[in-house]
Amino acid sequence: ARAFADRPDRWAHDLAGTAYTLQVGRGAYAERLAFVTDSAEHAVTTLRRFLAGDTTGLHTGRVERGAGGDPYDGHGDDETAAAWVRGARVDWRRRWVDRPRRRSLPTYPFARERHWFTDGTTAPPISYFTATWRDEPVPAPGEHPGRVLVLGDLPVPGAVHVVAGAEYRDEGTVVTIRPGEQDDYARLLADPPTRIVHQWPLLTPGRDDLGIEAMFRIVKELTAHGTRAPARIQVLVPEGPHAEAWGGFDVSLRAALPGTNVSVVRVEGPTGTGELLAEIAAHRLSGPAVRVSATGRTVRVLSEIPAEPVLPPPLRDGGVYLITGGLGGLGVLLTRTLLSRGARVALTGRSPAAERSEALAELRAHGDVAYHQAAVDDRAAMARVVAEVTATWGPLDGVFHLAGTVSRTPLPGKGLDELRAHLRARLTGTVVLDEVTRDQPLDVFVLYSSLAGQLGDYGLLDYAVGARYLDGFATARERERRAGRRRGRTVSVDWPMWR
Repeated sequence: ARAFADRPDRWAHDLAGTAYTLQVGRGAYAERLAFVTDSAEHAVTTLRRFLAGDTTGLHTGRVERGAGGDPYDGHGDDETAAAWVRGARVDWRRRWVDRPRRRSLPTYPFARERHWFTDGTTAPPISYFTATWRDEPVPAPGEHPGRVLVLGDLPVPGAVHVVAGAEYRDEGTVVTIRPGEQDDYARLLADPPTRIVHQWPLLTPGRDDLGIEAMFRIVKELTAHGTRAPARIQVLVPEGPHAEAWGGFDVSLRAALPGTNVSVVRVEGPTGTGELLAEIAAHRLSGPAVRVSATGRTVRVLSEIPAEPVLPPPLRDGGVYLITGGLGGLGVLLTRTLLSRGARVALTGRSPAAERSEALAELRAHGDVAYHQAAVDDRAAMARVVAEVTATWGPLDGVFHLAGTVSRTPLPGKGLDELRAHLRARLTGTVVLDEVTRDQPLDVFVLYSSLAGQLGDYGLLDYAVGARYLDGFATARERERRAGRRRGRTVSVDWPMWR
């Protein structure tokens, strides 16, 4: 209540959208408050009155977690509010004639309790997991009633096929949409599908607007209106780092589209249409990721492994290192660590040096630090940085990729520009950094990723997708290193929450 009372600018201009989002887009917690209002001013006043201890005319209650309330089919707003705070189950969607869009709202405040380990605390045993691929036959086909959308040409029986074109056109079994127009996705999804098959990434792997951006537009539309979400989304992609990135959709949409199962079918080499159709027809999904190739079918699983011995860090005293995003919080900590070993450190960032003069001065008090204003996804700029650093200090010994924008807005409020900005640094920037340092005698090539790629990012989407891409790129680059086409061990560090 306080978060809403303190920030009416975040929601008061859209009272209907706020009410609908609270009804269908937020979890129902034990402590409940409900009231009827017809204006933003009244709503704000009521919240402030509640915070002051005045509950006159308000409905409050406590419902223990797991208590299964009876469905409430009565009428009247006050009666419905009173029933809900007592634990009744209300079908809020049925109570709206014209459903508004769900919107971004102030977050729930959680208790501020310290749970960090302190000196002298004995930490519990740590478990180690790794992703492995297990042989598994495709499940038997099943019945799939309802509307099926196939973005592509895979001949799924009874499906509506979606093709990209210059104008929206609905011809029944074929719908043409403009991939860059959000309104076209709204029209496409007006009749909610029970399944979506996204084949475009497999057919046109170089087209962002037919790949991640197309799926982003779909899930943005699904989360905005609170319409019935599909039971299953399957994405067909060619094997590679981008295939790993698609795993971020699965873990992110667990929060944004609960009840929707997402599976990525990673196609390695030539594969027949029959194998792909079998995946789509299966009565159940084998898991979030399946790999299909001419040699067989495997399913990605996380398996616990024994701990490996800790090896000495491959950092050279007096070495030369390049850090992208080096003036962020983690970048400063890393720079200090390297400087303590006598290293010379080149930092890159988007901000002019004058804006970061204080931070640079503090670091330079500890050793040799150079700063280069350059976007990591700008190949020409990054090539100049590497040329200047090596001309001054000699060859690079290591690269640390930390650059990235902050992902702030969850679905459905996230815009395409925010998505693109975050993925540009993570996806394009990683490729550029690898290309401009491919001839350097590196010891390490380190990518700062996040556990969000494995556990989810609470509906932010781009954060999980970017993190999983870094993990996939590290695997691919390691193969290049073992084949002698790269130098320096590649490591993707999936950081947890840090302070």
